[in-house]
Amino acid sequence: MQMENFRKGDFIRLKDLDKWQVNRISGKTINIFEINNIKPEYIEVKNCKEKIPISEVEPIPINGIADFRIYYDPIIAASCIKDGEPIPIRQVDRSYYLEAFKKHTYKGKNFNDLVKEQNLEYVNDVQNFLRREFKKSELRIDAI
Repeated sequence: MQMENFRKGDFIRLKDLDKWQVNRISGKTINIFEINNIKPEYIEVKNCKEKIPISEVEPIPINGIADFRIYYDPIIAASCIKDGEPIPIRQVDRSYYLEAFKKHTYKGKNFNDLVKEQNLEYVNDVQNFLRREFKKSELRIDAI
């Protein structure tokens, strides 16, 4: 994949995770990173202080394995409450994003079907699709 196909905010994985110092509690068990900055010869990702050559990163395939720790976290409209009513607590659904997509519809189709229709292969393609349609991706990585 060409570097110009990646942009800030895209999720990528490292070809050899053991080569890099990862700053997460979960350590090196999750090979999904968000691009923080892109330069012609390297990228910077969140949770890793090193500059990573473009040749050392790759897109994350949509396969339920490499992308399993990604979830969909859409913005939910605020609830209207009256004085004295309890404030509702929102629970984040951290289930696999393609499963969560089945619960959300757009133009009469669920998001999962829309992704399939687009023949998207990689997570960053899904992110770009969501940005085109909704101005933001709202995919998150379930890792600390």
